Amino acid sequence: MKLSKKILLCISMFVLMLTISTISFAAYTSPYAEPTYLVKYGSRGTGVKWVQDLLKKNGYTIDVDGIFGTKTKNAIIHFQKYNNLAQDGIVGPATRTALKKSVAYLSSNQSGLPTFNRNRSDLIGIIQNCKKYYTTNNFYYSTASGVRSIPADNSKSYNGQYYTDCSNFLSWVLYEYARANGNTSMKNYFSYQRNSATFASIGASGGNSYLQKISSLSNAKAGDILVTNGHVEFLSSYTKNTNGTLNLKVYNCGSNASLKVSGITTSATKYESEIKCILRVK
Repeated sequence: MKLSKKILLCISMFVLMLTISTISFAAYTSPYAEPTYLVKYGSRGTGVKWVQDLLKKNGYTIDVDGIFGTKTKNAIIHFQKYNNLAQDGIVGPATRTALKKSVAYLSSNQSGLPTFNRNRSDLIGIIQNCKKYYTTNNFYYSTASGVRSIPADNSKSYNGQYYTDCSNFLSWVLYEYARANGNTSMKNYFSYQRNSATFASIGASGGNSYLQKISSLSNAKAGDILVTNGHVEFLSSYTKNTNGTLNLKVYNCGSNASLKVSGITTSATKYESEIKCILRVK
């Protein structure tokens, strides 16, 4: 009797595992044939169009022209980075599978921008509204585009595809700001995550079309972006301590957990020398 129960339990577990393993997202069928060969820089043809088509479905701004140029290669490297793949810019079996899974996941789970209080068009108001929404809801701003739902356990990654971090939060806020103020070009630019390295690069270049570089902390104000090594955050206020450190009040502190803390601002202590640059929305 005991043996029979064990056998039944094993069979049940096997059936359950088989069921789970066969669950899949709804497949997307591209109008272009999937390549069975390596697609890389310099490639041309239908296989490249398939890659570009799936990149577009993942939110990348790509022309489906069948020419694997620099823009397509950079998009693939970006996609590979956030899908834990070798960042070689070459589309092989692993990258093709990830592209298909990602498109299927997004098409079945995309909820679009969340419904929350959009009664403010000023940057501080939008930061506060986004932060308030985030402290009570589970979402992430994807590396492609749009806001997605995440598991209730608030894990930093899901299916190895997306995660919420400092630049993820900033990108979403800046997208919302551009959306509220009718700046289509800026909205498109921040329609997917710009990482901390990108913000640092903007500062090193003296700014870009959307962000201007601020000369020093003494000229900074609430809503400015502080760029440090591998981190970005919106400044609320700061005071200088006698030991030379800065007592910062920021609207985000970086990690998924710290973004979840109740309240709008979070404290951080840094040396002024740690700040690589300060950016301000134009």
